[in-house]
Amino acid sequence: MLLCLGAVWCLAHLSTFVIMRGKTLVASERGIFRFHVASFAALAILLVAFVAAGSSIGTSAGALSLHGIYSLSFLELWSLSEGGFSVTALLRLSRKPLPRASLLAELGTIGQHKKDDRLRKLISGGLISGGAILTLTERGRWAANAVRLLRSIANFKDVG
Repeated sequence: MLLCLGAVWCLAHLSTFVIMRGKTLVASERGIFRFHVASFAALAILLVAFVAAGSSIGTSAGALSLHGIYSLSFLELWSLSEGGFSVTALLRLSRKPLPRASLLAELGTIGQHKKDDRLRKLISGGLISGGAILTLTERGRWAANAVRLLRSIANFKDVG
């Protein structure tokens, strides 16, 4: 029963997103992430109540796992469709053939825009500071150390 609850919860969450598309709450990467975290937390609280009433911890963990798989899949697909190089090339070429140089020039501006956007997000997130010279904040040092730890666990050899 709890697995069905988890599946229905995910379906309701997806339906809510479709209804709310274009609204400020889910218009940004951060907003969509928070939307998923809030849903996961609410489901977890509900499942704790079920466990307290005698339901299986394993089935509850399965329902939360289902939500985790749903959220990770959603966020990955959303990120991929946001407008990377491949998606933009396919959409532009679906309208009409383009000279290679023209398409490459357009894709180059996308890359620069994404880099600028990431820097703005790192600054607004309090991870880096500065103008012409950028430095890590204290929070940024913690984040960099966490990334280094994860990369060492995953056995990544280089940064780039």
